[in-house]
Amino acid sequence: MSYGKIYETTDWGDPIENGWGGVYYNLASSGLTGFVFDIDTTGGSSNTQFTLPLSGAGTTNILVDWGDGNTDTITSASQAEKLHTFSTRGNYTITITGTLETFLVNNYADKDKIKEIKNWGNGNGLTLASNSGSFFYGASNVTVTATDQPTITTTNFQQLFRSASSIVSGVGNFDVSSVTNLIFAFYQASNFNEDLSSWDVSNVTNFNFCFEASSIDQNFAAWDMTSATSVRRMFRSTTLSTANYDATLIGWAAQNVNSGLDMDFGNAQYTGGGAAADARTYLIEEKSWTITDGGAV
Repeated sequence: MSYGKIYETTDWGDPIENGWGGVYYNLASSGLTGFVFDIDTTGGSSNTQFTLPLSGAGTTNILVDWGDGNTDTITSASQAEKLHTFSTRGNYTITITGTLETFLVNNYADKDKIKEIKNWGNGNGLTLASNSGSFFYGASNVTVTATDQPTITTTNFQQLFRSASSIVSGVGNFDVSSVTNLIFAFYQASNFNEDLSSWDVSNVTNFNFCFEASSIDQNFAAWDMTSATSVRRMFRSTTLSTANYDATLIGWAAQNVNSGLDMDFGNAQYTGGGAAADARTYLIEEKSWTITDGGAV
């Protein structure tokens, strides 16, 4: 007997991306539900243990599948069951469903055990809610292959992926429209280089150290910088390509940006004698910006 594919049955939603057909289509496409990530128990607190980094204010009401046949219901960030002991050390896939607003790595002991984020949960998993930021600070081995996104209610992305030296991409689809603080967001995330042009940063005031010592080389012309009041060392120790730097200068000079900002564009070089040079001059002379960069080419 052939049962077919439920998400292609038009009675469940026509077209399939609408109605229940769309729900089953999305589930079938990703195959994942909840906040799903891989760990390697080696190192840290114990070679056979992993502690969920739960702390701070917010709601914790989750079912944790530890990937070894065991589950726990956790309703408090301080609950003892957030520490799990596995029978053998190695790699496990943890799946968390429910409401999780207290996940905060913040350079904790087991930070290097977190390996791959496969699914954020999209409303049934991780919520980035802490007002202290530091969600994945210090998680040096974390990578992101998830194609959905977490729920974001915080205004503070301070130290979001600070020192997360393995992450390259995976956050370009985040809805950051509520965020006002990106200080140290990708600081020393040494391999990070993703197109973030779709990020709505119109409410961000603090960009200090945001990309310092990362591998970022993208066009930021589309970023709305009109709320920025502090951009110190934003791109220090990075090298934007001349094309990306030119576009960024031209895009920002066309906005009603605040005056008196101190911007470090790292080693980026702009094209002399053209629109980019004019934009840079405008920001310096008309907006009283101090710009540090690699000069003209």
